[in-house]
Amino acid sequence: EKQKQHYMRLIEQQDPDVKQGPKRAFLMTSRHTSVMQYSTNGIAGALKKLGYQVRILIETDDMQFLYPEWQVREIYEFNPHLTININHMFNDIVNEKTWNVVWWQDPMAELVNSEPLKVRSRDLVFSYDLSFDNLWMKKQSSPIYRQEFCFDSDVFFPDPDIQREEKIVFVGSSYANY
Repeated sequence: EKQKQHYMRLIEQQDPDVKQGPKRAFLMTSRHTSVMQYSTNGIAGALKKLGYQVRILIETDDMQFLYPEWQVREIYEFNPHLTININHMFNDIVNEKTWNVVWWQDPMAELVNSEPLKVRSRDLVFSYDLSFDNLWMKKQSSPIYRQEFCFDSDVFFPDPDIQREEKIVFVGSSYANY
């Protein structure tokens, strides 16, 4: 906890000035959720194409945990202009001049519980679904914007050589033996 507070004080003193070098974007994700990992990596790839320096914080193996001390140290060392978070606000660990984008993909405890959320003027909040908008509006009067899942057109694109065939495809499982 002392280490976290130490880095929090250092973060408050930083000046993430966009005029100093390339823009820097910081993203956190977890090895424990595939959807967040792929979404985070897709966002990071798009930001790199726009010229951003990008740092993704993720556990390197199943033995690690993203402790708050590690998070704030990484944020301090990178001094981002922008943070992007999926399913968590994390706006309490960034500099007040840092833009913070939050994208709700799941009804996390932070969104569902009755505790108020701190929203800063540099927080932009998006959601995947109208039900998350409604959860947000019960807690906040600040705006929430719609952002559905996206795809990278460099990876996923129409292949003109594939002929459409009328087939029935079953995706699922059979519970006949249960």
